[in-house]
Amino acid sequence: MISRMNRMNPAPGSKNLDYFKGAYRHYKTYILVPGVLSSDDSSVKLIPELGIFKSTIHFRQASDIDPKQDPDAPVLEMGTAKRPLTPYGQRQAADGKRRGKHSRRRRGNKKKKNKKKK
Repeated sequence: MISRMNRMNPAPGSKNLDYFKGAYRHYKTYILVPGVLSSDDSSVKLIPELGIFKSTIHFRQASDIDPKQDPDAPVLEMGTAKRPLTPYGQRQAADGKRRGKHSRRRRGNKKKKNKKKK
């Protein structure tokens, strides 16, 4: 199975997500269209002939995602933007259990060195 998740963090005052949601409510469909950025990142050349017609999308609040059982949980740690903790993250931080993404310890995952028998 192939899946794509995108966490939306619109800039304050941005209307793009609102426009997209309004158009989706009206038409009940959308098209994912790939594009190529110019070398200076100033423009995008769309490639509509490679577009994918879609009729389903799920908009969810991060606070509605259960980090232990929800298949959308990986999106909670996407990107490098500083985000407020979800209620689950707040509880973990209060309990002193949240160390951050890069400081997690993996248990039982150590590679054993093979010793040659003589």
